[in-house]
Amino acid sequence: QQQPTTTTKNNNQHQPTTNTKPASTKTNQVKMTIKLRPHPLLNPPQQKQTPWQEITPEHEKKILEYIETQAEKGNWREFLSTAADAQKIGIKDGVTDKDLPGLYQSADNASICAQKIYYRSLACYLILLILASYISYRYSGTTNGAILSATLFLITLGILIWLRVKRPDDVWYNGRAVAESVKTRAWRWIMRTEPYHDTENIEIVSKEFINDLKAILNQNRSISTMLGSYAEIEDPITEKMKNIRALDINERLNIYKTERIQDQSEWYSKKAIYNKKRATFWFWCSVVLHSAAVFMLLLRIKNPAQSYPIEVIATAAGGTLTWLQAKKHNELSSSYALAAHELVLIKGEALSVKNEKELSDFVVNSEAAFSREHTQWVARKND
Repeated sequence: QQQPTTTTKNNNQHQPTTNTKPASTKTNQVKMTIKLRPHPLLNPPQQKQTPWQEITPEHEKKILEYIETQAEKGNWREFLSTAADAQKIGIKDGVTDKDLPGLYQSADNASICAQKIYYRSLACYLILLILASYISYRYSGTTNGAILSATLFLITLGILIWLRVKRPDDVWYNGRAVAESVKTRAWRWIMRTEPYHDTENIEIVSKEFINDLKAILNQNRSISTMLGSYAEIEDPITEKMKNIRALDINERLNIYKTERIQDQSEWYSKKAIYNKKRATFWFWCSVVLHSAAVFMLLLRIKNPAQSYPIEVIATAAGGTLTWLQAKKHNELSSSYALAAHELVLIKGEALSVKNEKELSDFVVNSEAAFSREHTQWVARKND
């Protein structure tokens, strides 16, 4: 039988035809319709693409693998959205330390290494001191015990002198100062904020940024030797920095909120919790050791002829307080918690950012908060 035809007022216009296929041929196959949203940081294949494509589930894996590959290459974000449920699958490759200037990476590595050397040296000093006290107690009255105990005390004295002369804590603090200064400057450049506003020629602000990095390095010549040991062959302005700078204001603002403010806020929160737990742990260790020393003293009063390792316990208690003071867990827990709350409030100010001037002010105020916390951290060095 012939199907009836439908006519329109304008016979010159043809109705689009829709090809239908029997449902029975693909009863076990589910189709998805996805839409690829182009992004300035995505480098799609050089072929013509239609805005809408129909894919079968077996093809979905290949598409996800392709986008993950682009993310690994440094392409920042890509979204897949289904027409059925408007679900978005975000594949994100955030701004990592490798995407910042090479000077930041060098200073960061030097600071981390110096911090490890300082704390490990201090730990060895305290452990050997306690061990020397124990040997002096355990082998009292013997020549070998006296020689071994004296040797350990000499080693601890050598460690103390080495820490005083080499000052790895200075390299640690100065290296961190350089790294944080470079990081602040890098984010200002990425966001096109003061003093790196848009110009007709990007080479002008790039040269100004590089000169600022040179000034930071010149102000911290004391750690140049350590920076040379951990030199990174990286450009002062990476491709990721250039790509993000090329984005529009909304995308740059979202990246800054996520990769700078939120990331730093989460770091402060985790460190505040960690330091609070460590402060509590070492406090109770000190309480236990002091209680043990008092208990042994009472036993000695009751039985003067019996020997007790009171001197060893006292040395351990003193070492615990020294370690707690060096780590500054209590101070760091309070300051990190305050900084985390401040960053949450600062993030809320992003709602009022509508233009480049407001974005510049927002970034400058945020970076000032980071610098303020870092300044307080450095000030605690001499406490």
